[in-house]
Amino acid sequence: WMGITIAGFSWSVAGACFLYGLNFYVTHSLGLDIGDTALPLLMVNSVGFLLAPLWTWISRKIGVRNAYIAGMFCNIIAYFSLVFVTDLISLTLVFALAGVGFSATAGVIFGLLRAQGIDNATVNSGKREEGSYSGIYKIFTAFSYFFQTIIFAIVAGFTSYDPILAAGNTDAAKFGLLFQMSIIPMIITIIGTIAFFFLYKISKEEAIDIKLKIEEMNL
Repeated sequence: WMGITIAGFSWSVAGACFLYGLNFYVTHSLGLDIGDTALPLLMVNSVGFLLAPLWTWISRKIGVRNAYIAGMFCNIIAYFSLVFVTDLISLTLVFALAGVGFSATAGVIFGLLRAQGIDNATVNSGKREEGSYSGIYKIFTAFSYFFQTIIFAIVAGFTSYDPILAAGNTDAAKFGLLFQMSIIPMIITIIGTIAFFFLYKISKEEAIDIKLKIEEMNL
């Protein structure tokens, strides 16, 4: 369960940096209207929704653990690709790419992962404690917005970003807006992926055995 919590927390912080920095980047770096953020957001959500069945199929083939790791790698690639964005079209394409990973890490695969973790904990403890585990997870992820705010403030301080100047900010400040949406989330996701890889050990075969034990325990 610790692996799930760390992975979920890292995704929440990285995702917050990626998504909540969009408004500032589009208006103050690309110099576009706030309404232009609608297209990238539409793409990331649409792709994520449409690929949910595919990720479910993938998880059945290679296991939930491996499917989640694949989703995290997709996120890492999307974050890195953001560095090369120069206009709204390239930004929208990267957000579409991000939807591929988000579909797994924020959608169906993460739901299956949490269910697996709870089932495993139930087998080990002999009782259902979904509420306790979900509560612990929510406490950690609730801090994601706090950390995103701190990251934004630190990067803004180093690059002398001034929201009042809008598109009149320096090139360094504009790159800072992109940096906190790309490189920082990428690093956070890499750390979360490594932690998950070593801490979450339930394989496809073990997950089947856990299900059978749950049935035997009538839980």
